[in-house]
Amino acid sequence: QSSIEFIVGGAIKGGQGRRPYATQLRHRDSGREFTAVVVHFQSGFPDFLNQEDSNKRRAQAEALARWLRGQAAESNPHLPRPATDQIAVLGDFNALKNDPNESLSALQEGPFASWRWELPVSDAGQAATAINDGYIIDFIMVSPELADFAQQPRIYAYDLDPLLGGPTEFHIGPDGSGLLREPIRVSDHRPVTCAVTY
Repeated sequence: QSSIEFIVGGAIKGGQGRRPYATQLRHRDSGREFTAVVVHFQSGFPDFLNQEDSNKRRAQAEALARWLRGQAAESNPHLPRPATDQIAVLGDFNALKNDPNESLSALQEGPFASWRWELPVSDAGQAATAINDGYIIDFIMVSPELADFAQQPRIYAYDLDPLLGGPTEFHIGPDGSGLLREPIRVSDHRPVTCAVTY
């Protein structure tokens, strides 16, 4: 079975608060290198479309966009953008792709207009990653150079997986958590996955 080798990683600076974490990785069998960036942008609280939180999220997205364009060397001397153009950005974006407050616009304009950024395919008939509100806010963005190797992202409805004790009523726990199988508490987000085949 093929494996992945970690080369270098670190936080991407420049936004307010939560920082994306980037890793440069190598697929051992093929020798191909690619970059994975994990994000957890500012959430909207107490309202999903809170303007102040949207402004913070916009600053975070803009800082990431600068890094992805190779324009953030001063704020990230410890972690310059890797030379590879095979890049995936994934995680909890905490906004709809077409956010009315346009907090994610920096990741959809200019060179990013050609990136593959699709709504995940639903799994087990479920189309929501944030179970409590039904918003799909978890995404995987794939650069054109990686798109030929990547399948469309899928939502894994783990709370409905019979191997994990499902089906079961999911969003019943406190503080945005459900109970999949007592006493285990799980997140209210379903993971989004994307298979890459070299």
